Amino acid sequence: MIAQRRSLRRRTDSLLHCSVRKGWSLFACVLIGLVLHAGMPSYRCAVHAEPHSPRGEAEAEADVHDTPAHDCSTEQLADDQLDAGQVAVNQESEQQQPQEEAAAEEDPEAVAARIAAADVRLGADYHKHFNVPSYLSAYYKSAEGSVEEGNLLDFFLRQYYRFFDEYADLFSLPNAPKDPDTGVSTLPNTWLDFGSGPSLWHLVAARSRFDHITLCDYAQPNVNYLRRWKSAPPVSHTAETAPSQETREHDWESFFASAILRHEPELFTVSETSDGQDPTELAHREARRRLQHLRTKAVREVLHCDVHQPKPLGPEWDRNRRFELVTSNLCVEAACRTRTEYRRALKNLASLVQNGGTLVLAAVAGESFYRVGEHRFHCLEIDEALVRDALEDVGFQRVHVERLPAPSSGATSDFEELLFVVASPLWIA
Repeated sequence: MIAQRRSLRRRTDSLLHCSVRKGWSLFACVLIGLVLHAGMPSYRCAVHAEPHSPRGEAEAEADVHDTPAHDCSTEQLADDQLDAGQVAVNQESEQQQPQEEAAAEEDPEAVAARIAAADVRLGADYHKHFNVPSYLSAYYKSAEGSVEEGNLLDFFLRQYYRFFDEYADLFSLPNAPKDPDTGVSTLPNTWLDFGSGPSLWHLVAARSRFDHITLCDYAQPNVNYLRRWKSAPPVSHTAETAPSQETREHDWESFFASAILRHEPELFTVSETSDGQDPTELAHREARRRLQHLRTKAVREVLHCDVHQPKPLGPEWDRNRRFELVTSNLCVEAACRTRTEYRRALKNLASLVQNGGTLVLAAVAGESFYRVGEHRFHCLEIDEALVRDALEDVGFQRVHVERLPAPSSGATSDFEELLFVVASPLWIA
């Protein structure tokens, strides 16, 4: 849709500039522009009426000043009307093809047959077949991630550290609120992590700057795990007192410590290490502090969610309650069967972002499955163009993507590329 709008805008600009060269009047040029744009949905209509960002104001000024005024005759009006008619024909032709493709893609029988042939789990299968301990032990033993998935976790953690450090600069003013225990500035933003799964991996990169975090997931085993983690005191397990697979808490302290050692070398000052303090022990101490902050203070609630619903956090959710930051990792593409469904899911997710807020996606491109234990779970094969187009169509004015071509081994998943997406700001009516 965005591509169609841009294409038509280019044709409109071409006609206007052509009319200038032929010496037409400003009145005729403006009239033609209004006729051509009358039937075309405007991207800016999807955002707030007033430009709330410098970029929006600059674009508005450019739209006004880029078309010069000239004196001209009206002898070519018939030719221009023919050109305008041709534009309308071309526009109708361009719109017809995507509609035909969408209809073919949405054929329920074809989609069901493809998924059945792939022998993958999807949707409600998560409630029964998603094994939390197997998932965490396979993918989140340390910040290095799994051998089979190569650079996935390292890449995403580096991007999150960079994002949160730059995000925190916005709130580094002298009067910014500070954590009473550490003196570190905390971000006043509300943060929703959508589709958290049973994992906390990226929360380490926030460095305890947030005091109001909401976690949520669709799969009931993941919701149960996170609620148990939040309510239960931390336990250090030994070989003699190892719990069962069903009740064992994942060793997030070791994961956080490995991330701190790998991505936060500035924490280990020369004075501390020269005094004989082991960097590993220092990292574990900081990991315990951050986990305690998350468990007892920052994470306020764990909710059930469904990205396919217009109210993704449940029918009783207040639509006026939105979040200044929404993150979602390896989630939306795993929940959708088709590209049209993916677009709709991102629209639902964006409804949770506050005006002027930010959406962050850590996504895998070109992946058709990932494995948890003995089960393979479905993943929609997306690409950067789809993600960009869907987010722009929703109303995000800026979409920044960091890419890493990094094919997995194919043993536990088959992604081709990693995408870290930051979309902001969102202005919707």
